[in-house]
Amino acid sequence: MRAQFVLLFLIAWDSAFSWMIQPRVEKQKQHDDALAQLVYDRKLADFIKAQPGMPRVHFDAEASPNIGNAYGVPVTWAMSATMLADYTDGFGYPQQRNLLSVRYTVRRKSDKSTGATPVYSDDMWNVYENPEALPRAWIVHSVEVDRSAERPLKRIVDPTFDLRRTVLVENPVEPPLDGHRVEFEDIVRWLTNEPNRLELEVTAGGPGLLVLSEVFYPGWTARVDGVPATIYRADGLLRAVPIAQGTHRVSLRYKPASVRWGVILTVLTFLGVLCLGRFRDPKRSA
Repeated sequence: MRAQFVLLFLIAWDSAFSWMIQPRVEKQKQHDDALAQLVYDRKLADFIKAQPGMPRVHFDAEASPNIGNAYGVPVTWAMSATMLADYTDGFGYPQQRNLLSVRYTVRRKSDKSTGATPVYSDDMWNVYENPEALPRAWIVHSVEVDRSAERPLKRIVDPTFDLRRTVLVENPVEPPLDGHRVEFEDIVRWLTNEPNRLELEVTAGGPGLLVLSEVFYPGWTARVDGVPATIYRADGLLRAVPIAQGTHRVSLRYKPASVRWGVILTVLTFLGVLCLGRFRDPKRSA
């Protein structure tokens, strides 16, 4: 009976206020139907996901579709209640997009602001490739210390600064790196890429920093060949892990102290309740 009442109420509400709701067919004609738009953008998502290297995508358009959550496409901006300050400060400058491996920019078909040739096009979108985008992880053998609190860092904004060869850190790297000669080409291979776990196999031509195109955040821990390693804030934005010459397995886990303390308090609370129940006064319970 209650379910029938709720159903009748919803029908009456829809009938009474239908004049406020734009007809679905009309919304589809104006490309304002979110669900229809998301279904249509499956082709765009499939194109991006078919590209090698796990590239990220930036929508240079208002009211962009949420293909990140719907199809698992890494995007620069999605539906979120909060954003990291390191990420949003100066958001969108070209060097930041390069650091974040933003290889593709999506613009509406009607946007004529660029004369570049799209690598993908449909009735709604044009996709343009950024050849300067860095990979999702790379190895650098030269570092500079920059303790500036300015965001973004002045050196990073400079388009002539070579992000592939030099990385800026807040504290000196141990052991120190001096840009010494690399004996062979670096190789980086992803093994696992999950929200709370990253694993890579790297072969370094010399001592260096493995820079990951992931925003620096407290709570992450790193191990190189099973040995704990320091995570440095790289270029004021990303994570970097020191590695020696040769082949290594690098793993990062998100293990914040708050989670450990939460588990401990939960267990203690459960044990406390269990003890109270076991040793409660039998006369009072009777």
